[in-house]
Amino acid sequence: MTTYSKPPVMPAWGETATPVTDLESPETALGSTAGDAFVKAGWTGTTTPPARQYFNWILNFLANAVRYFMQRGVVSYDAGETYQIDATVLGPDGLLYASLTNGNIGNTPASSPSQWGPIQTVTPTGGDNSANVATTSFVHTAVAGLAPLASPTFTGTPAAPTPATADSTTKVATTAFVHNVAASLLTRYESGELAVLSGTLNQYTVAHGQAAAPFFTKWFLRCKTAELGYSVGDEVDLEDDYGDPANGYRFFANATNLRFMHASSSPVYPSVRNASTGTPTQITGGNWKVVARAAWM
Repeated sequence: MTTYSKPPVMPAWGETATPVTDLESPETALGSTAGDAFVKAGWTGTTTPPARQYFNWILNFLANAVRYFMQRGVVSYDAGETYQIDATVLGPDGLLYASLTNGNIGNTPASSPSQWGPIQTVTPTGGDNSANVATTSFVHTAVAGLAPLASPTFTGTPAAPTPATADSTTKVATTAFVHNVAASLLTRYESGELAVLSGTLNQYTVAHGQAAAPFFTKWFLRCKTAELGYSVGDEVDLEDDYGDPANGYRFFANATNLRFMHASSSPVYPSVRNASTGTPTQITGGNWKVVARAAWM
């Protein structure tokens, strides 16, 4: 089959011809009814040659039609034209439509949904990320696994922007926001590591520097060399684990200091419960340090 190339852009035949003198349509010359009949019948067998005006008219008509298609690409809707299924037109609203019926005439596309619908194209394969036209089917498939806007259920590890600490709106509060707010509400203090004392009355005093008594205090023994089932860095809460009832512990706090007193009938280091056996056992002083913590609102 012959493959045709687009013809060059040229003027339409007879576009500057003088009307009536050199170019005239049968409808103009014969009237609407007779002219339509003449056009439908064409030139019949007769010895009288067609007038040059008719030749120029038909060539002008065809040339204008070709130029129109070459310029527009898609024809504009014409209320007087009869369209068949899948005929594509440019509607008065500037949108493309495809005819849904045969014998479709006089139905304005934008207001005739039973006669005109959107043009259709091939649905791209899933995952396509190109300039191909995305059909509604492609979009529905692509978003099928996404969470709805209303009452979404998230999986995995969803993330959100962290609001400013002073924010008091309905924005999502991230874990970082909660930590920041908590940090802004609490003032924390931790002492340095203090040597463990072994007298009969041992007092540990640290100045916290906050000019107010804390609402929370804790004293700990921090393991520095592994023993009694504890590893380096492990901490034992002195308030929760007396270890040996023969040892007396007292804890105090005021607007200036944190204080811990350890009393015993004989000079000994504090005792803790063995992490493996639970048996109260005296620590080795050099293997531990004392640490105090406090907090203020």
